[in-house]
Amino acid sequence: MSTPTDKNLALELVRVTEAAALAASRWIGLGQKNDADGAAVEAMPDSVPAQVNLAGLLYGRGDPAGAAKVLAAAAEKHPDEATLQQQLAIAAYKAKDYDTAWKAVAAARRLNAALPQALLSDLQRDSGRTQ
Repeated sequence: MSTPTDKNLALELVRVTEAAALAASRWIGLGQKNDADGAAVEAMPDSVPAQVNLAGLLYGRGDPAGAAKVLAAAAEKHPDEATLQQQLAIAAYKAKDYDTAWKAVAAARRLNAALPQALLSDLQRDSGRTQ
């Protein structure tokens, strides 16, 4: 049996999905996939999963700096999201933005989030610092 909260959540999900689809539809057929992805995510700025997914797309397309930028903006709005801090640390490291990577590492640790040991070792080596 559904509750009023379930119905509200479902309606909100529909609203956000519709806004994202409408925003991305302007780019259909123009061959500008990044712009379509960006428009969809901008239509749902408070959706952490959407921000993480966009960052993953950017990273996969060889744009770690773009991914780090998206994740950093999301982390400002949602500083207590552990997964967001983990992903920001990785993207910032890959973008060679070591200061941002270290800040994300500190935030992830504060949230008791696990970080890959290889990331920490590589970050220490490449940035020349331990924290």
